[in-house]
Amino acid sequence: MSLSDLTADGVRAAIAEFDERGREAFLTQYGFGEALTYFLVYEGLKYDSKAIAGVAHLHDTGDLLSSSEFTGGLSETVRHLEALGFEITSESESPNTDSAWQRILALMAEDRQRDDFDERERNYKLDIASNVTEAISAAAKHVDSWTATLKIGL
Repeated sequence: MSLSDLTADGVRAAIAEFDERGREAFLTQYGFGEALTYFLVYEGLKYDSKAIAGVAHLHDTGDLLSSSEFTGGLSETVRHLEALGFEITSESESPNTDSAWQRILALMAEDRQRDDFDERERNYKLDIASNVTEAISAAAKHVDSWTATLKIGL
């Protein structure tokens, strides 16, 4: 069992499952932690690259590649996902902010299917969500700066 068994269809199936379950449930279900550095970008959304690869292997072969069976860095996960044509990023932004946005977008999609859907209410909720996620992102950047300062002993 190795990442060389991955297919683009398996990766897309894992992404669809991630979207359906949500980040926390997906990672918990399959025993993966949150990505620290590398994220797969698909249709503008970021995903934990190692978790997607491990679950894609399950979709492709019927066998899950657990977190301990392969590395999530450049030499393995990133290389295989890029070879299949997927974009990988190593952004320093908090993935929790992106995860929150993904959940907000999913809830908005559910709202649009309601019979009593109200566009003004949706825009109001979107404005609130935008302000909250901007605040989270700003706080995460300050925490990152503070952590870096502690690491170098200032």
